[in-house]
Amino acid sequence: MSSEARQHPAAFAAAFDSGDPQALARVYEDGAVFVPRPGVDVTGEKRAAANTEFQALGLPITVRPRQASPTTSPS
Repeated sequence: MSSEARQHPAAFAAAFDSGDPQALARVYEDGAVFVPRPGVDVTGEKRAAANTEFQALGLPITVRPRQASPTTSPS
């Protein structure tokens, strides 16, 4: 994962498009939430399984950030 917020979308897309579930899992923070469909949010192993299902479709992802805001100041 990138340490800079502006680079994270490209890192996520590259990990997703790799088709490697472990590469995709590495871009998530512990406790991160994935919403595979409206009203359903998953974390942990369920998040990994949902992402694997999406990757198995074999389609590339397009990431278009609308806003990126740091939650902490850099050290």
